[in-house]
Amino acid sequence: MKDNLVTQSNDLVSASYIMSVSEKELLLACISKIDSRPNRPEQVTKQTKFTISIDTMKELFYKDTNRDNAYRDLKKSADRLFDREVTIKLDNNKTLRTRFVSGIVFDPDQAQITVTFAEDILPYLTELSVNFTKYRLHEVAELSSVHAIRLYELIIMWTNQYQYSKELDLNEFKEIMGVQNKYKQFGQLRERVIETAINEINEKTNYKVNGSYKKVRRSYVSLTVKFHKKIL
Repeated sequence: MKDNLVTQSNDLVSASYIMSVSEKELLLACISKIDSRPNRPEQVTKQTKFTISIDTMKELFYKDTNRDNAYRDLKKSADRLFDREVTIKLDNNKTLRTRFVSGIVFDPDQAQITVTFAEDILPYLTELSVNFTKYRLHEVAELSSVHAIRLYELIIMWTNQYQYSKELDLNEFKEIMGVQNKYKQFGQLRERVIETAINEINEKTNYKVNGSYKKVRRSYVSLTVKFHKKIL
């Protein structure tokens, strides 16, 4: 599982949604079981089911958790993931509002859950030939901040587009990170979201990231991130 590929449309990578790190870990584990290549022998449909066991989650994320607590944590994450929605920007000033999953079967006896993806989200996870981002699941396994995972995905996307510096309007950045209704003070946003994410990526991944800010009059208006792969 650690070497499984997580592949997502770029539109999903830059979409807006609120999610805890444990929900994101479960979502990524499910996505990594999808063969996203076009014209694959078995098509992924709204009936296709993906089973995640606590053994899988312990291998990837729950390393210091015993079996009983692992299933409890898995169920809690799945319950929350079921309620999560995502907003994706479309062409012609349209937006899509959908959910990630349409159904979850809980199996405490086998210590596993089975997930079905929502029909509207499948085009952003399957049959991908252009404008997509992919990375190995183990690349984010050590990240404990959901904002670090989201920023890492953005960095992978930008790097694939041969961009090594990116300026983001702070309101746009907050929307992507799902904190548009939080951290009204810039200092809180910088400390709890931006610097936490950058520090974790620098410490636990193979990327080096720096952040700087643009101020207009008395207000900070944008974030610029510069990044490159570390030389090993």
